Amino acid sequence: MIFCTNWDKQKREVKGEISEDEAKKKHDMREKYYVVIREDDILKNVILFTGRDVIVYFYESELFLIYGFKIMEERLFLKTVYHYTYKDNELSEVVLFNFFEDGNLYMRKSKCIHNSHEEKKYIVDVSANWEKYPEFGCYSGILKQERNRR
Repeated sequence: MIFCTNWDKQKREVKGEISEDEAKKKHDMREKYYVVIREDDILKNVILFTGRDVIVYFYESELFLIYGFKIMEERLFLKTVYHYTYKDNELSEVVLFNFFEDGNLYMRKSKCIHNSHEEKKYIVDVSANWEKYPEFGCYSGILKQERNRR
């Protein structure tokens, strides 16, 4: 894990690398910092703690998933999910899910190639959208991609 004060999304570069101790202080004070996770030198995740939200970026060869958690005292609520689909190395579809604590879900699917979109609303069980605010360095809960399984 690499800790930093900024992340260049375009270049996928760490900016302002900080020590683990500095990052822990920021975590404890709920100040902004990033966590960059690589496996075998391959970018897997970037986590942004803002003090109000926790945003998790998931990468394969490209960015394919973003989770936006809202901080609510000692818990997080998964409020926003973006899922990106690529075809022939080009972005072909973006699906946005906006969850609400009362179970309402707004979904918008955008087809990039045809410049079209569809919107739907649902009522869903959001019990799996809740997560304990992570201890410093223990991010497995917010890195779960399958949210319907505990």
